[in-house]
Amino acid sequence: MEPIEEKIQISVGLPSKKSKVIKIIAGIIILGIVGIGIALYSRAWDPLWNPFRPEPEKVIEEMAIKMGELKTVHSETKIDIEAKEDTKEAFKISMAFGSDSDNTNPKNPKSVGDFNMALAFEGMQFSLVGESKVIGEEFYSKLTTIPALPFLEPFFEILGIDLSGIKNQWIKIDEVQLMRILLGSLYTSEIEEEMQKEKEKQEEMIENLKSLLEGKRLYVVKREFLDKEIKDEKTYHYLVALNEKEVKKIIPELYKILISTIKFGPPPTEEQWKEFQEKLSIELDKSFEKLGEITAEFWIGKKDMLLHKVKGEKEIDLSKFDKTKKGKITIKIDMDFSNFNQPVEVEAPEEYKTLEEIFKIPFFPPPISYSPEFEYFPLESKIPFGFY
Repeated sequence: MEPIEEKIQISVGLPSKKSKVIKIIAGIIILGIVGIGIALYSRAWDPLWNPFRPEPEKVIEEMAIKMGELKTVHSETKIDIEAKEDTKEAFKISMAFGSDSDNTNPKNPKSVGDFNMALAFEGMQFSLVGESKVIGEEFYSKLTTIPALPFLEPFFEILGIDLSGIKNQWIKIDEVQLMRILLGSLYTSEIEEEMQKEKEKQEEMIENLKSLLEGKRLYVVKREFLDKEIKDEKTYHYLVALNEKEVKKIIPELYKILISTIKFGPPPTEEQWKEFQEKLSIELDKSFEKLGEITAEFWIGKKDMLLHKVKGEKEIDLSKFDKTKKGKITIKIDMDFSNFNQPVEVEAPEEYKTLEEIFKIPFFPPPISYSPEFEYFPLESKIPFGFY
């Protein structure tokens, strides 16, 4: 018989097969957990519940900054507006715009694009197709398809415009030329100086609007979808809604900026402004209640953090605005962005006509005047911008 001590030593020194299997399984589990952790942390595997996945709000904020820093971008925009009275189609407007923008030199922005607009109503359809170029303050446009409008032809003839002559013809348009045509002999150097001052005020207004909107969260993320691939680029996919509460706060401030820039008459008194704000708040509440929630889908690149696509659709019930109306208006918007920071070639057309060459006969309207008693807010009749 073997000594008891020797048996104990043998059993301790040689682990059983069962313990080996347990250790192997435990090792696999540990390695799996570590591997999953690394995959989640590196976001090689990035499910919606990933604790290392950035918050949608942070992604959108970073996207806004990145888009603002872009030098060049290509965009494709489609807008469809369809109105129906009961089940009958009242009218339909379709618009498509393509554009390559170059903001390398902010003082001399450039863009080149095309547009296609169609209007259909009562069995008739009209199309307007063309191209456009912007180089600094110079704007060029060319119409390749012009709608046939027999009822307007006599009007164009009075102005000395031959529609067939402007088809496929680049036309240079600028503000000074337009005012010369509209005012004719009434156009003076003083008016040109005023135009320059107004332009400076508008630039100041734009800067004030940017400052007002900076840091404001005008959206609420309603839902986060599974990531989607757009043109070989993996993207975050969100459903975003307009932040009505924040928008209602900003609109009165927008009015203040507009009033300080565009002077129609004496500024409103403190009492008038207070009364206007109260009425505006009531009207805004009514308008947002009638419109309902406004949403859009955003697709943002996971690597470049740039906006690749925006899509939205809104149906408006006309009976909520006017009980005598029965019908709906449906608005659809689809925008795609690509070719970020890719070279863009924009050159002025070699041959073009000016507005003065197109309009053979200038207008001669009477001078514009207004009463100094004109008020900003005729509160008893209506509120500006169509709020009633």
